[in-house]
Amino acid sequence: MTIVFSYAAYKFTDAIEGVGGEERVAWETVSWFAERGHRVYVCSPQFALSRQYENLIPIEISDCDYKDEKRWTKKIQKVLRFDRQSRKAIRRIIQNETVDAVHHLCPAYPGFSSSVSKLSAPFVYGPATVQYDRKIEGVRSSTIKRVFTVVYGVIKRFRYAKTLRQAARVLVEVDYARRYLPRRIRSEAITLYNSIETQDYDPKRTIGAGAEALQSTEILYHGGIRSNKGIEVLLRAIAVLINDRQQSCRATLIGPIHNPAIPQLAKDLGISEHIDFLPPVPYTHIRSVLDRKALYVFPTLQDNCPKGLLEAMAMGHPIITSDVMDIPLIVRDGVDGVIVPSGDPIALADAIVDLTADPGRQKALAKSALDRVQRDFDRQKRMIELEKLYQSLE
Repeated sequence: MTIVFSYAAYKFTDAIEGVGGEERVAWETVSWFAERGHRVYVCSPQFALSRQYENLIPIEISDCDYKDEKRWTKKIQKVLRFDRQSRKAIRRIIQNETVDAVHHLCPAYPGFSSSVSKLSAPFVYGPATVQYDRKIEGVRSSTIKRVFTVVYGVIKRFRYAKTLRQAARVLVEVDYARRYLPRRIRSEAITLYNSIETQDYDPKRTIGAGAEALQSTEILYHGGIRSNKGIEVLLRAIAVLINDRQQSCRATLIGPIHNPAIPQLAKDLGISEHIDFLPPVPYTHIRSVLDRKALYVFPTLQDNCPKGLLEAMAMGHPIITSDVMDIPLIVRDGVDGVIVPSGDPIALADAIVDLTADPGRQKALAKSALDRVQRDFDRQKRMIELEKLYQSLE
């Protein structure tokens, strides 16, 4: 097949260190198809490839580096410029050879939708954009973000919805995202959850790998140390355990600190000596860092299908997480982990105490989570599903 990825990521790179989730997903998806022998074109404002790859043809749309633009008017101009120039590039490809599918892979802004509209080849759109309804305490939007929220609403109504209706297939990363699609296509959208290379995860010392269950409370988390991940909720739950219930507890939080007020909160609660804030580790080392005996607590306030949660499941940890969006569909309550109400430190503290006190339940949940991620969230299986979807387009 010949596949055109009309927008893979703002920066398309084969580096796996120091990049965001969008860049990593783009590279994993595109490279998988190129390695399978498909001819793949990629449009992006920036490329950072360490070498040339067989079957992978980059199409750099220059002078569209909108992320570095400070003025929102210039930012929108560059977004729209990328639309126009990438659409022209895609049309030239379609005129010169048979294109089996166009995939608008990572629609960071709905404005990009015009780059795949009115094409003479079927296109796949998505994962479609998800809005977050919940306002996170202590997180304020800048003026530019508020402006973009207004712009987003206008574009969504007049261009985004039209493009979605033109798509041969619309993908969503989570079922929750369907509510933001035009009504007539909500039921037709295809859910394609995030995935990981489960074969790369080989736990040795975790509970799911056969280690003895915890006798004292050891908590593990990895990811961004920020408010929307519910880290303040976790700290308050730990304070309840230590200060109110006189229980021993140790927590290891691994990741970049985006909100300096969070370590300060640990000090204010009097629990800083029980919390280890560790810096982010290279992606290639994350599996060894996670290979320890602990309860994995993911108290997020808003998330789609977080890769960090899948990684913890693949490492065989007992999981405690929150009831937001599709997470209860990924981690089934009482089967693969424990689900608690988001933003409730008392409920979270209760869940930590109950699970620590039940060794048999720790083992059962960890083993079930490990089996589930290998069965339902393996990247090879997910890519084969996507390949079949491309082949079904006419």
